[in-house]
Amino acid sequence: MSSSAGTSFYQFQYCDLCKLSHKQRKKKHVYSKRHQLTLKNTLLKLTEKVKIAKLSLGCPDIQSFGWEAGARVWCYFCQCEVPKHQARQDCTIANASFIHHLAHVDHAKKMHAFFWENWIPAGQKVDFFISREDAVR
Repeated sequence: MSSSAGTSFYQFQYCDLCKLSHKQRKKKHVYSKRHQLTLKNTLLKLTEKVKIAKLSLGCPDIQSFGWEAGARVWCYFCQCEVPKHQARQDCTIANASFIHHLAHVDHAKKMHAFFWENWIPAGQKVDFFISREDAVR
């Protein structure tokens, strides 16, 4: 009979951002150089995509049907792919699906959790969210 008294198991955690399993405490990993660099690059990429989408809020960009069909954007907060454009019967509205995703309540909740887990200042949330009123216009 084997005794489990001498056996110890390390609790590994997986960081979705770094694509790395680690046995450090969560707080310690979040402050590591590698994680901070990955986080910075990720937020910069997503910021650019959101800025482009926000520009089309005031003046929607209408393209011909089939333009960039199947284009998708990865949402790092929700860990899912989001359709970028919205296709209508005879045209494509650029960034419409992405804008609706950014205005969705689930996105806001997951964004809040992401900011909490990665110790990001709450003031930056404005850059990654669109209000429901702005999205409807």
